[in-house]
Amino acid sequence: MNLDPAIVRRLAVIAAIAPCLAVGMARLISSAPAPAAARAAAPQQRAAEKVPPPKPLSAAQKAALAYASAIELPVTEPSPFHEPLRELKSQAPEIEELDILPTPPHWWRVTSIISGRKPIAVINGRPMAIGDVVDDGWTVLRIDPHGRLVTIAKDGIVVILEQTAGR
Repeated sequence: MNLDPAIVRRLAVIAAIAPCLAVGMARLISSAPAPAAARAAAPQQRAAEKVPPPKPLSAAQKAALAYASAIELPVTEPSPFHEPLRELKSQAPEIEELDILPTPPHWWRVTSIISGRKPIAVINGRPMAIGDVVDDGWTVLRIDPHGRLVTIAKDGIVVILEQTAGR
């Protein structure tokens, strides 16, 4: 669609002037005078009244003030929840020293078991057969491919590891 070049120029001028006109109208509308009470610099109508100083104390008032100052009363009531600190005799409990049985590290994981004539268990990414030493003296005693269990032992302590993934 071809438009007359004069029309195109007029549309371009209107498009350029329209935002300026919109801003000008917004400023004109928003610059309406505010009420006098809302202005910060509103003139003050009257001066503040002076308050007369208090009368001097009479002899009876001075005597009452001296008497009240001489009495030592608690400022507040004592709390019913306040209890004086007392010395607690603390006896340290007797702790039995138990023989700590060796246990395999908690991060050992059986990820897979391969059955066959000679079953293999993958413990922490390393293939192990019956009789292999896993680590730190733990020896593989039995691999049960059907129950997904691996039995390991160290110094007569027997522990069963279960396969953690891929049933």
